[in-house]
Amino acid sequence: MPQATLVGGIAQRRGRSIDIPYREGMRLGDLLAELAKLVPEALEADGTPRPGFLVFVDGVDVRLLPRGYEVKPGTRVHIIQVYHGG
Repeated sequence: MPQATLVGGIAQRRGRSIDIPYREGMRLGDLLAELAKLVPEALEADGTPRPGFLVFVDGVDVRLLPRGYEVKPGTRVHIIQVYHGG
């Protein structure tokens, strides 16, 4: 089962990890849609990371992966809340 690790302020509010429901033949678009339901403050409904969040799948920024990327049971997701100021 894929698992998402939460980092930053979101981890303090939601806990450090979330199990993501998995099904055979799952693709990145499916995974992101599930994550958007589980962590709506971090992802838009279409799976796009909201401002202030970075999302990595197997160590790669999701913005660089095709939506057809094959998700495996051991896929690792990191959702990082970014803080910055000026």
